[in-house]
Order: sequence, then structure tokens, then C-alpha cells
Amino acid sequence: MIIGDADFWKNFWPNWWSNFSADLIVGIFLTSLVAWVLRRRQRVDLTMGTTLRVMEDGRTRAFFSIENRGNVVMRKEDAHFHVFVRERQIPLNVLSKLTCRRLKYLNGTYVELKGTLNTSVFPSNATWVEDIEVSGTDFELHDFLYYLSTASGIFREGLRLTGRLTRFRGLPV
Repeated sequence: MIIGDADFWKNFWPNWWSNFSADLIVGIFLTSLVAWVLRRRQRVDLTMGTTLRVMEDGRTRAFFSIENRGNVVMRKEDAHFHVFVRERQIPLNVLSKLTCRRLKYLNGTYVELKGTLNTSVFPSNATWVEDIEVSGTDFELHDFLYYLSTASGIFREGLRLTGRLTRFRGLPV
């Protein structure tokens, strides 16, 4: 006595292959959708700031730092920075030692300092990238220009003249 459907094995393999292919297509679609949503949630947002410090010996230094305002860790060598300092703001003894590129922009000559991150920058953290001796603390916003380039794009806040400039006096480094 047979207690089962006699047509089971005739329909098993065609149904199994159709279910498998449907599951495969839906799985690929859902995986792609989830990956796309996760990529959209990753926000790369960098900003560069300038801090002026008057040293104990009377010299003034400009310190440049990169702040990570996004939610993605910027790994070592992920971001490349270009800082442009107006040439007239750099003392002659420092200017004579520099081997940097000089270029004309906004009716002035600028000295370019460039480099790559040498350490990782985690979200909501900042890191120092470059410093240079300058001639005083009296500056205009056009005296420091910069842009950052990453695999996610170019950040040109400094070239649009919306950079941040802070001043500190008498802080030793």
C-alpha cells in the first residue's frame, strides 16, 4: 500500500529549480538594496581649520588641522590637503627656506603647502597636519586658503572663503 502521491518526484525538481531561482533573484535584489542603503548612510565630511598661536619668544605660527565631521573613519593617506598661505604673511627668512610651489590667486601670490594625512581621523575628531611661521596675528580671511581631496570628493571650504580662523595668544607648543 502506497501512502503518498505518485507524482511527487515528477514535480519535485522543476519546482525546486523555480523556487531556487526565485530565491536567488530576490536575495540578490535585497542584498543590493541593503548595500545601497548602507552606502548612502556613510557621510564623508571634512573641514580644515587654522589656529594662530603667539609663542613665548614672540614668533607667531599658523597651525592647520583637519576635522572629521562625517561618520566615516578617514584612514591614513585617505585625505590629501593643500594649504595656500599668502606670501606677504610669511617672514622673509622662512620664505627663503621654503621649496614650495608659488601661484597667483585673488590678486596675490600664495605659497602652497601640501601633504597627506599621516594618521587616521575618527568621526568628531581632528588632527594636526601642517604648521608654518607667519609674520603676525593680523590676517584677513583671504590669507589662508585650502582644499581637501578624498576618494569621496573635493572639499573646497577654504577656497570659498568660509574657513575657520581662531587666535590664541601666549600658548606654548
